[in-house]
Amino acid sequence: MPLLKSKKPEGPIICVAVAYDGQTPLPAFEQTSHFFAYYLEGGKKIVKKELLSLTVTKDKGLIEQFRNSMFDCIIARDFSPKARALLKEEGIRLFISDAGTDAALKAFLAGKLERVA
Repeated sequence: MPLLKSKKPEGPIICVAVAYDGQTPLPAFEQTSHFFAYYLEGGKKIVKKELLSLTVTKDKGLIEQFRNSMFDCIIARDFSPKARALLKEEGIRLFISDAGTDAALKAFLAGKLERVA
C-alpha cells in the first residue's frame, strides 16, 4: 500500500515524516525526496520506522503528495512559505530541526522542536 496515498491507520498511531538525505543536518523540505517515516503508538512509542523515497514530477510535487497523505507531522530544516500554508491547510503540523533524523524525532517526542505551522 503506498504510504503517501493512504490515510492514517485506525487507532492511536501518529505518523511523522522526517526529511533525510544521508547527511546531518536535515535538509529543507523542498530539497529532498527521501523521508524517514516513524509510526508512533500513543504518540510516544516507535512501532515502525521506514525510509520513503518519493518521485517528484511536474504533476506530482512534494507538497501535493504530502497533502494527501496519512502524515500528522513533518520535520525538516525549513519549509517554503507555500509549503507551510498548503500543508497547514491539511492539518499537518510542521517542525524545524537541524539535527539528524533520530535526534530530530527524539526532540519532537520531548516537545523541544520549534513548530512553524
